[in-house]
Amino acid sequence: MSTYSKRIKKISGQVTGIEKMIDNNRSCDDIVQQIIAARSALSSLATEILVDASYTCSARNRQDMMKKYLTKLFKM
Repeated sequence: MSTYSKRIKKISGQVTGIEKMIDNNRSCDDIVQQIIAARSALSSLATEILVDASYTCSARNRQDMMKKYLTKLFKM
């Protein structure tokens, strides 16, 4: 299993946990904290994938790709 797959499974578990928290009427603070953690994990994964992909691009394509995806990432 790739590192990406392991991280995606962990994130999936976080999302499932959030769903259970909502079903169990946990406090808004607890739920929002877990949402922030899952969002952070997704952002970190996206960054890692982007960095890894940048190594396989030509210099010009790398700049264009980085600009495009970093713009999208930070608009979240």
